[in-house]
Amino acid sequence: MELPLHRARHGWQISKGPPQDGPPRRFWRAGSPTPESVPAGIDPGWAYNPGRASLRAVGDKAAATLGRFADHDLAGARATLRDLVDSPAFLQALDEADAAFPVMILDDALRDALGAHSRVGILSAETWAKQRVSHPEIGLPEYRRLLDLGSAPDLVFRQDEQRLIFLMGDGDRWLKAALKVTADRGELFVTSLQWARARELQRLRRRHALLFGQWAGAIAALVAEQIVKDAADDADEGGKQA
Repeated sequence: MELPLHRARHGWQISKGPPQDGPPRRFWRAGSPTPESVPAGIDPGWAYNPGRASLRAVGDKAAATLGRFADHDLAGARATLRDLVDSPAFLQALDEADAAFPVMILDDALRDALGAHSRVGILSAETWAKQRVSHPEIGLPEYRRLLDLGSAPDLVFRQDEQRLIFLMGDGDRWLKAALKVTADRGELFVTSLQWARARELQRLRRRHALLFGQWAGAIAALVAEQIVKDAADDADEGGKQA
């Protein structure tokens, strides 16, 4: 009879029926960018899975710890993040709803360009899921290269006051990532990752300010060469279809 006495002491009661009817209500869980739908009569606290919660905690704690570490030792923080994104925990965390994982660490100049309070870029499970549909050609190796994009990009453009575009050459194509700071400047999120061709780099150069990297010289020559090659490939493809 100890349990009934314990319930009575705290004023708890066991309901005699199912939860009340009614429309679900929205609940904003701490750290989540989107609300959850909670059935009427159910407390949001019951939506808790210890295994999944532990994976979310890994990403949250890693981001906070790396941010503090990077303020004193940027190279050391990036080396630690390399170990993390190369580990199985990276993929496991992103396969869980509402999870997120750190994927890049900015230097002072790029962080300050966004006016961000954090220098750690996060990839959310929501973006990961959308990317797998919209860009299935991007695999796990490319996501693990987000760290390199943030650490040693070839070019960085400012898309607007909240977004930067990072580019890194790879043969005749360029890995391109977009990073966005939240309105309160508190967090940085990777919003897209895809391959870009030389023509797109020219469009970016016409439309946006170049924050990092040198367009002149080797990069300009490489882009021009790639555009000529792409045009020749397009012409050959058109001739075959005709």
